[in-house]
Amino acid sequence: MVTPRASPTPFYRIATSAKRQFRLSHSSATEYVKTWLNFPTKSLSPSTILKALQLRERFQINYWDAAIIAAAQELGCRTIYSEDLSHGQDYDGVVVMNPFLLSVET
Repeated sequence: MVTPRASPTPFYRIATSAKRQFRLSHSSATEYVKTWLNFPTKSLSPSTILKALQLRERFQINYWDAAIIAAAQELGCRTIYSEDLSHGQDYDGVVVMNPFLLSVET
């Protein structure tokens, strides 16, 4: 697992938001972030930002999703897991898998 270093920030903000019916406590969210940060992270360097802007334009996705894809590309990841992006979509060599979709074997 890899992630842009900025990703734990929106996770924490959303997970602990008073607007969420099932929000996490500060301590629970902090533990998730600590675990998350044990995996490789990628700083948003100028080249990552520029690549994210290109991906955003090309695929018409939001900037933060594009930044995650750009960071994954730079770290050599071929798969990312997201419920926000199109399942099975190939973003220049990085394929999105939605972990919440059930796979039916035929």
